[in-house]
Order: sequence, then structure tokens, then C-alpha cells
Amino acid sequence: MKFCSLRAGIILISLVVLSFSVCESQQSEHLNSLAVHQIDLTDRILYSESSDRSDPILLQDAFIRGNVFIFAELSDIISILDVVEFYIDDPAQTFAPSKVERIAPYDLQGGSEENASPYNTVQLDDGVHSLTVVIIGTGTSSAFTVEFNVANTQSFLISSVESLQFFGSPAGDQFEQLVIVSAEDGQSSILSISIVDQIGSGWISLTATNGILPAGETFEFTVFIDSTGLSEGMYSARVIINSETQVQSVISVSLSVLEPQLLGIPSDLGFITEENQNPAALSLQISTSNQLPTDITLSFSQPW
Repeated sequence: MKFCSLRAGIILISLVVLSFSVCESQQSEHLNSLAVHQIDLTDRILYSESSDRSDPILLQDAFIRGNVFIFAELSDIISILDVVEFYIDDPAQTFAPSKVERIAPYDLQGGSEENASPYNTVQLDDGVHSLTVVIIGTGTSSAFTVEFNVANTQSFLISSVESLQFFGSPAGDQFEQLVIVSAEDGQSSILSISIVDQIGSGWISLTATNGILPAGETFEFTVFIDSTGLSEGMYSARVIINSETQVQSVISVSLSVLEPQLLGIPSDLGFITEENQNPAALSLQISTSNQLPTDITLSFSQPW
């Protein structure tokens, strides 16, 4: 009896140790996976020229100067208990963070819920700089870095439009937009124009890929859009206007392709009238889902 009892005790202890060993291994593996967790925040790190953060622009590859309002739009993807740290030109986080934010909105220079405080780019030399955003949670730390350009002493190219938005159908709709380019300092320059970050092919083209901007004058080119043969969905690209002497100008272009559907048509109509009286009438307001004009045909099954 004692022998059997001892064997049972050994088996019980072995099971407990084995169970603990497995749990410890799983916990260690889980923590390691959190430690190397990576996220892409390129479209979440933004800047605005207004303190209310309106009309935000991606900070990645942007050219900025003077006072700007830089922030990370993270409130919908992180916990309210997480801490957000900002590092300027310190992607390895070697030194203390430039700013620590514990509640949303997460601003590089701090601020209130309604307004961000300005970040003065004059404290940085002209050229390429980096902003690293670190999210610190329970047992996890995630970081992402974007690069931007400071150009406080340079002249900017100015284009007549900053963004273009179009709506088309797979059957084919064509659009064109004239772009007028000038130099802030009025100096002449040699221009190169290119399409980058294009999603989908064959729907956007330019009338010029290079040209000369005369001193005190303007340079013009046209952006052409054609939705023919495209599948339904969203398409986007950026048009970059470069110069050897001025800061580039960037135009964001988007195309939404939808099969047109008629809206505002009821499934049935009812009329009440009396004999030999004026005909009953009902007005209908019909529109299309893609906001484009389309041909429609009206037919009736009865002469009345």
C-alpha cells in the first residue's frame, strides 16, 4: 500500500512540474512575440497647418517649414492605458523622448483635445529628419519611424491644386484637370513631373513629364483620367513636381470606380383621381450612385 501511494505521489508531482513548464514556455513565447511586434504607422503620422488638426497631410516625405502641428492618429487602434512617445532624429530611442503623451490626441508638442500646440521647425536644420513614434503598452512596445524634410530657407513650387478626386465607371469615363505651376520666389527652374505610388495601372497620364518654368511666369500641364476597363474599387496616385532649385510640389489623386446605379426610383406608384378630372401627377428625383451623368429610358406598360 505504501509503495502504491508513493508512486501516485511521484506521478502527481511530475504532472504538476510538466504543466508549469509548458505554461512558462508558452508565456515566454507570448512575451517574445509582443516584444518584436511591428506596426506600420505611415498613414497615422500626420501634420496640419492649423491648430485644430484640420486637413491633415502625411508627414512621410513631406516638406515642412515654420510652425506646424504634428500628431499621431492612434486613438482607435491603441488602449487608453498605452503611452505614446515621440523621438526626433533618434530612431534607436537612445535619448529621452521629445514628448510623452498619455491621453489622446497624441501631439508632438502637446496641446488640448481641441487644439494642438505648434512645433517650430526652425529648431531643425534644413534637410531630412526623422520622427519615431513608440507605443508602450502592457508587456509590449511598438515603434515606427517616418522621414520628413525641413525647408525653412528654400523656395517652394506652388501648384494650382493640391488634391484631385474623380468618380468613374468601368464602362469608361474620362476627365482632365489643368495644373498651373509657379515658383514662390519667381525664379526660373527646370521641372520634372512624375507619377508615383500608383495603385492600379493605365488610368492616369500626364501631358508633360518635364519642362522649363520661366522666371516670373508659370508652367502648365494636364492630368488625364480614364476609368475604362477598371474593376470597381479605389485607385490612387501622387503627382510629384520636382525642381533643382525649389522644393517639390505634390498632388494627391484618387479615382473611385463604381457601377452606376439609379437611386430614388420607388418600386410602385399609386394615384387617386376622378373621372374627367385633371390627370394626377407625381414628381420623381432620380440620381446616380457614382455622381456621374447617365442615359436613362422611361417606358410605360399602360397608356393611362
